[in-house]
Amino acid sequence: MEGEQLGDEWLAECQLCGSEINTPVTCQGCSAVYFCSRRHQHKHWKLAHHKECLRFKHQLLHAEELNALPFTFLPQKSQQERSQRISSCDLLKGLGLHKKGVWLRQCSCGSSRQVPWGSLAPAIPPWQPGQPPHPLPSLAGLISLPEEQAPSLQHAANLRGKEGQVLSWQGYYQMRGLPLHSPAALLLDGVLTLHSALQHLFKTSWLGLQASSPEVIIHWLGAQKELDAWPVILELAALMPNIPLHVHFVSPHTPCSMAGQTTCFQSPAFTHHLQQQQQQPRQPSKEKRTIAAGIPDASLSRTRNQPLNDNGDLHVVSEHTFDIEGQPSIGTVQPNNGHIKLSWWAGLHHEVADAIEAKHGQPHIIWGPNAGLAVYLEWLPTLQRILRMRPFPKFLLSDFCEEAAFRGCQVLEHLSHDFPDTFAIQNPNVRGPRTCQPRCETVVAAATVEASLSSAEKKARELKGFKGFQRSNPKTDKFEVLKFHHIEFWCLDATTTYKRFSWGLGMQLVAKSDQSTGNSQFASYVLNSNDLTFVVTAPYSQQAAPGTASPTPWYSKQQGFDFAAKHGLAVRSVGVTVRDAEQAHAAALSHGARSILSPVVLTDPATGQQQTIAEVVLYGDVVLRLVSGPYSGPYLAGFTPVTDSLDHSCGLQRLDHAVGNVNNLIEALDYVSGFTGFHDFAEFTAEDVGTVDSGLNSAVLASNNEYVLLPINEPTFGTPRKSQIQTFLEQNEGPGLQHLAIMTNDIFTTLRELRKRSSQGGFDFMPPASKQYYENLPAKIGDVLTPQQYKEVEELGILVDKDPEGVLLQIFSKPLSDRPTVFVEIIQRIGCMGHAQPDNSTPESLVNEMVQAGGCGGFGKGNFTELFKSIEDYERTLSL
Repeated sequence: MEGEQLGDEWLAECQLCGSEINTPVTCQGCSAVYFCSRRHQHKHWKLAHHKECLRFKHQLLHAEELNALPFTFLPQKSQQERSQRISSCDLLKGLGLHKKGVWLRQCSCGSSRQVPWGSLAPAIPPWQPGQPPHPLPSLAGLISLPEEQAPSLQHAANLRGKEGQVLSWQGYYQMRGLPLHSPAALLLDGVLTLHSALQHLFKTSWLGLQASSPEVIIHWLGAQKELDAWPVILELAALMPNIPLHVHFVSPHTPCSMAGQTTCFQSPAFTHHLQQQQQQPRQPSKEKRTIAAGIPDASLSRTRNQPLNDNGDLHVVSEHTFDIEGQPSIGTVQPNNGHIKLSWWAGLHHEVADAIEAKHGQPHIIWGPNAGLAVYLEWLPTLQRILRMRPFPKFLLSDFCEEAAFRGCQVLEHLSHDFPDTFAIQNPNVRGPRTCQPRCETVVAAATVEASLSSAEKKARELKGFKGFQRSNPKTDKFEVLKFHHIEFWCLDATTTYKRFSWGLGMQLVAKSDQSTGNSQFASYVLNSNDLTFVVTAPYSQQAAPGTASPTPWYSKQQGFDFAAKHGLAVRSVGVTVRDAEQAHAAALSHGARSILSPVVLTDPATGQQQTIAEVVLYGDVVLRLVSGPYSGPYLAGFTPVTDSLDHSCGLQRLDHAVGNVNNLIEALDYVSGFTGFHDFAEFTAEDVGTVDSGLNSAVLASNNEYVLLPINEPTFGTPRKSQIQTFLEQNEGPGLQHLAIMTNDIFTTLRELRKRSSQGGFDFMPPASKQYYENLPAKIGDVLTPQQYKEVEELGILVDKDPEGVLLQIFSKPLSDRPTVFVEIIQRIGCMGHAQPDNSTPESLVNEMVQAGGCGGFGKGNFTELFKSIEDYERTLSL
């Protein structure tokens, strides 16, 4: 984001490097983004900003128009004081609402962070089908406002024909008789934005319900504040009294006390409304009006068949003839059946949609307020499920700013051309008022579209570097993690890829799932060497004939194509063995993880053994796959075991660590450590490991038993050459897994064999370090290695480092595919042997065995400079 308001201090962040700026440089074109220097501005212009500057400029103009809100809020303040932006906490204190009921969610002080969603909600009146609806209650009491400051739900008959006033806050307040110092707008923006869209859809005969439909079914996705302030949804019944509505709130945050409940309300003003209709029959007006998708200023934009204009804006203006005074015709819905039902469901939409539809029918409208489609990966399976619905529901989405909605449209366009009735509400005139920011929060970061921490949260965690870091193991895992289970690569040609991996790394084919096993969705091949398992997966054609169900029913061909098109050959899943995948998934979600796959139980048809699988986001498009259960096969239950008669092992033993590259290290560390509980194992900054030309910051997270190690890197800036991490992020098109460190017990034998295969379809390795490096090694490492081994180290180009506990021997391959992205590292660790402790985090096979401590010998801090030099030299040979 362009900046953060913390107290009275405005903090700007550089759009390129993310550093805080005391005297920011503003883009002269759009004035919407900041930089720490003109040099960073010029670099960012070439990288991305030239594509979006004009769009940002127009968005800022739109935002400034919308910033002219009519509210006075605190009536006792002077006009001069009213013109100044104040914090939401100060506003709520002035209104006597600070930390009061649902208003706790509006505080900027963070008081509500530890309060579960829905815990502030008033009690839901019980109701059962067949019972009469409840009369609409007094909204004021339910949201802790004086009667004169809340819209009256009981007296809505006078709203007839005034629906157009809802298209602005001033019109709405006048229509509902609210004083401009009422804070009701802070809770009503989502409801009124949805209402404005519905008015457009109804009046253009857009809904087209089946004749048998008794009510309009709406799925409200991602509810959060609505769980606490659910009574404000009843304003829809007041504004649309003759439309029977059923709103389903679907959210993973729905508490158990609300999940599964349904209630129903009916407006008493409705009968009076009918009497007026019978006494005064009206003639439909045929006046034509030009609307921009129902909301002025083109704030509702379609995502399909609407080209971008010269400014890069998504814009649609269309003429419709409709009955200005009339109400829409929606099947057999009768006027005496006006009501609003509310139901609550716990989970992500794709997880509970089947249950909702089985009980209540398919939705007519799906509403995603503040959707964040371009940010949250867990949207993907929901969007894919929506795509499969027939007839296709009307999908409405909004976002907190115009740019976020624009990017959401891009996501939908990228996913499929089958979103025929999807609208993105980019700039609604009834957006939520922002009381505490000196300018409208209108533009998100252009270089990346990832959720960002506030500057205060970033300050809470600072890297100490290698010298300042003190290693400890507090054993803080949120769930029991045993070891790495597998690594899954996604690509477009699994057969060729797995055969190269098998030969180049000396791994045997042990299982498969493809057309020969009845799987028409994808081809997947499982390779193994001792305790190391790689899986290579590619989708079959979208036109492939259907076959039997795949062993992983959650797999999406379209997602496979999209992933490979974006990243090339890349790691999709990091599998870890846990004690209980279902419990681990629940624990991860409760600590902030973003779910991709809820727990699924797989049953092996041959043995009947079961296995539980669940997935959460790790970083970028990489997921952490949680695996548990008694299944003892080579990979996942349902894959067909294969016997490979060719034994060409190179001695690879297991995965030691999996390294990721991200844009913002602190964000990634807080997210991953937050939901896993993994502790800090090591830290390195550019001062520790960089060269004069480039650098990185890095930290290592470790499980309790330190068998699962997850180093994470970020690029540094201000050096003559671009950081290799930044190169990866560009070539990978976002964060991802950079390299896999594979352990061997004899690196000399392993590497000789791997190097033999380099020219025969295997993998190439980085060139050796300088001669001086190898001349200095004996003095640095000591007699841990023999003279003969020092000679072999130099001959094979191996790097050597040590820490107080052990010695590390390592060598890095060149990238595994066309893009300079993912590669492997071959390592051997010497020292740190001891008996495994028989605790919950120790795999049963290792209890009381002599094992090596995780991370023995460190992560090659002393070799980073040589490694960087070799990578810089390699990148100079490429046109990057």
